[in-house]
Amino acid sequence: MRCIFCKKDSQTSKSVEHVIPESLGNSTLILAPGVVCDKCNQYFAVKVEKQLLGESLMESLRSSHFIESKKGKIPTGKGFIDGHEVLIQPTTSGKLKANILVPTKVFQSIKHNNSNNVVVSTGGLPGESPITSRFIAKIALETLAFRTIENGFTTDWLVDDIQFDPIRNHAKLGQPKVWNISRRRLYAPRLENAAGKSYNIIYHYNILQTNANELYFIICLFGVEYSINYGGPSMDGYFNWLKEHNDMSPLYSDGNERPTLE
Repeated sequence: MRCIFCKKDSQTSKSVEHVIPESLGNSTLILAPGVVCDKCNQYFAVKVEKQLLGESLMESLRSSHFIESKKGKIPTGKGFIDGHEVLIQPTTSGKLKANILVPTKVFQSIKHNNSNNVVVSTGGLPGESPITSRFIAKIALETLAFRTIENGFTTDWLVDDIQFDPIRNHAKLGQPKVWNISRRRLYAPRLENAAGKSYNIIYHYNILQTNANELYFIICLFGVEYSINYGGPSMDGYFNWLKEHNDMSPLYSDGNERPTLE
């Protein structure tokens, strides 16, 4: 067995690889030891995933969704309650403890039984750092590996196919430095069903093959859709596909119902 990133022998590797990080709630999309070698696994965890998930908005979203880290801790986030800026600290009971920020003096603690009272601080879209494209590229390649194994094949073809070397190098080495991705909000981070009950969709994903035989990976995180071209940094083919399909996300092109933005 060889690693899908560095292509080196990985038969002695012992660590499993989470296609989507555990810190985003993933406990099922897991690659067996060796698909990604121990060295690459550790590299991505420290140099790519940690940087992206450490963004202020990402931490706030993970906090308000009660998503634990690998060490079982829910991060402290920022938000607003009744117009007051607060630090959000979820508890193990599923409640939110929020500390109102008083710049000149002290913090005043408030307990909230209903998480809907907390509005997550927004200052843009999650994943706006330069590391985002490498993070998405990593997940994209690992998703191909996951689906290959799921269908009973080995990942040798993915390791040997040189058409994936550019996105492989971008994910692992940051080369080329710029790899264009598409990013747009599809729906709100927290949703309500017909009965008025609050729920959320942390992530879902799909692989799109266009009529021009271009391959794109699509993933939605906290309501924001990210798209990347497996074959190169150009997103023209994806934008053409969107135009032909009235801007419908490929995540819903198979008839799945799309949550609303508001």
